[in-house]
Amino acid sequence: MTASPDPRTPEAGTAPTIGRPRAAARGAAAPKRGARFTWWRLLVGAVLVAVLGFAGWQGWQKLHPATKTVAAVQTVPATRRSIVESVTLPGTVGSGRTSKLSFASSSSGASISGIVKSISVKTGDTVTAGQEVAQLDTTSLDLAVKSAQSSLTTAQIKMQQLLAGALASDAASAVQAVITATGNVLTAQNTLTTAQTNLNAIQNNAGVATQAATAQQASDNINAQLVTAQAAVSDFITQYKNTANDAFGSGTLQPAVDTLVKAVDSRCSTLATRDGCVDAAMPPGSDLTSLVTALNNLPQIGPDLLSALKSFNDATGSAATAGLRAPTLLLVQATAARAGLAARASNLALAQSGSSGNPTADALASAVRTRDAASQALEAARAGYNAAVAKRDQVLGGPLPTDIALQEQSISQASIALQKAQNDRAGASLIAPYAGVIGAITMNVGEQSGSGSIVLIDQGAMQLQASSQESDIAKIKVGQTASLAFDAYAGVTVPGVVISVA
Repeated sequence: MTASPDPRTPEAGTAPTIGRPRAAARGAAAPKRGARFTWWRLLVGAVLVAVLGFAGWQGWQKLHPATKTVAAVQTVPATRRSIVESVTLPGTVGSGRTSKLSFASSSSGASISGIVKSISVKTGDTVTAGQEVAQLDTTSLDLAVKSAQSSLTTAQIKMQQLLAGALASDAASAVQAVITATGNVLTAQNTLTTAQTNLNAIQNNAGVATQAATAQQASDNINAQLVTAQAAVSDFITQYKNTANDAFGSGTLQPAVDTLVKAVDSRCSTLATRDGCVDAAMPPGSDLTSLVTALNNLPQIGPDLLSALKSFNDATGSAATAGLRAPTLLLVQATAARAGLAARASNLALAQSGSSGNPTADALASAVRTRDAASQALEAARAGYNAAVAKRDQVLGGPLPTDIALQEQSISQASIALQKAQNDRAGASLIAPYAGVIGAITMNVGEQSGSGSIVLIDQGAMQLQASSQESDIAKIKVGQTASLAFDAYAGVTVPGVVISVA
């Protein structure tokens, strides 16, 4: 068997294949290893040499580093500085404090007016703090101070006397004042008693006539009511007869009314019951039943009224006859009161005829005035007595705490008055409150001070009012420092402070 060559064996003119050649087929002769793979070993050795050389070079570089050239360094100490931002503003400089000095609001706090006595400055003058610049005429003000001082001294002396106690003569005078006041009270009481007696006599005479007239009028009124009520009862019964066709009923109405009225008249015509009947019937009860019951409760003289009332109620028990009750009530009332009222009028007429006559209106008015004057005199006498007793007790017992407190108030008020007078006097001098320059004067010597004033300008408190752009206003704060430069003074600056930002 002939072995064919390995298909992977390179032929002539082809590149060798890198790799281990497969073994030849069994029975075939194998070529020599040294001759076939020499080129491959050379390639591997070259690569190893290159790798080892590079590694050696890197190791040598690490063991022998190259020396670097360093540039020279300059050091400077660090410092902190502010970044300043400035704003330039144009404006006008003027005084920051200007005052109008006037007597209407002087430095003493007083508000006074008067004749201007002197003006010691003129426009443009320089004054110092506390310097007088004008003055009013002080004649009346000086007198007011002296008067207030005298009042204070008097109040203080009274306090000393109060605390020292009363003199013996003062005690005797106080006791005698109580005795005199007691006599005055007794005299006033006697005078009032006499005046009241006279007035009572006049009023009693006038009262009899008045009462007689009133009683007669009441008697006349009740008689008129009696007549009217009788007519009303008769009219009702007549109308009932004409319309009711009730012969039996109409025949019993009048007897029932007559029986009741006669019973009341019999009860109330006696001397023992007539006054009680008047009191029960005037004013009347709420209805006929209550009035008759009240009359029946009087002393049992005459017939029983309740039986007569029952007969009347039976006769007027229907709706058609109920209207008879109202006029019957008026008839019973008039019947019950008629006898008593007539007796009262007669008795008062007899009393009037036996009196000394009716007093005149002038006499009655005069008696009333006399009585009132005597009453007022008694009240005054009693008040005088009470005051005298209090004064005596105070003199003998020493000053009361309330008296001391009142006198202390008097001293306090006098002190206040003196202080006010002194303030007014101090206000007559117009004083400069601070140093400055007189700017204007609007008052004249010899004229009333009125609203005139002296203008004082403080040159030591100047202010600059400047306007700022909107973009710069946020940069300006109260308290910042400022430098002021003036066109009239080249090169001159004045320090300042921002005091306000509008």
